[in-house]
Amino acid sequence: MNKITVITYLHSNETQFKRCVFGLERQIFKEFDWVILTHQMPNETIAIPHQVMLLPPNMHVKSEVLNWALPQIKTKYIAYNDSDDSSFPNRLQLQFDFMEKNPKVDICSGMFFVNESENTWPLHENSNMISAYLLINSPMANPVAFFRNKIGVLGKSLVYNPNYIRSQDYDFWIQCLKHGLRFYNIQTQLFSYYVPENKVFHDSQAETADLIEMNCCMTMVLLFLLLYIKLMFHFVNCSMLIKINYLSCCNF
Repeated sequence: MNKITVITYLHSNETQFKRCVFGLERQIFKEFDWVILTHQMPNETIAIPHQVMLLPPNMHVKSEVLNWALPQIKTKYIAYNDSDDSSFPNRLQLQFDFMEKNPKVDICSGMFFVNESENTWPLHENSNMISAYLLINSPMANPVAFFRNKIGVLGKSLVYNPNYIRSQDYDFWIQCLKHGLRFYNIQTQLFSYYVPENKVFHDSQAETADLIEMNCCMTMVLLFLLLYIKLMFHFVNCSMLIKINYLSCCNF
């Protein structure tokens, strides 16, 4: 039995699926299952073993698709590969080797290039820095996320929020943090991230709205945490004063 299942959600309007196929066909690590989640059979010729899972007709939101599919995966690891992104040949091998050597890490992603250029931006490496950066923005590359499959958790108690249109991964990382999961970003380019030149403006508006909403939620959580800490310090100080007064009375 293979230890990795690669999941790809292929929506009906995808025009760059060949990039995804090309990347997975040339992986050095060959022992993986590939599950394509879609509403219709792909037109592309695929030279490696794969399974097509046809989605319910009314399921078109990516969050709902992942929540539906994740509980059905039984392999030790789950890897994402977006339908328009191309994984580099050593991608799965690097992530598999890292997770095997670091059992305390639950999710790892890595660096990437944008389209076919060498444009990229840094991602924090260790779990503490990644968790802290969650207060500002999404700290992981979701298209290349690699999970330790906690059967009975993913897609059940730990789910994607279908209300977020474009930033469901950001919210999902926050949920992972609440579940005590640990992160890591491999400091090596693992894939080519596709960004269309004519990206629609209202998409970025929707994404910005989601990010603002989630940042507000995180700010409220932080404020409540600070308030809790302040109350705890106040409680401890009051307890110490009561104890001191009690001891003073006893001495008299």
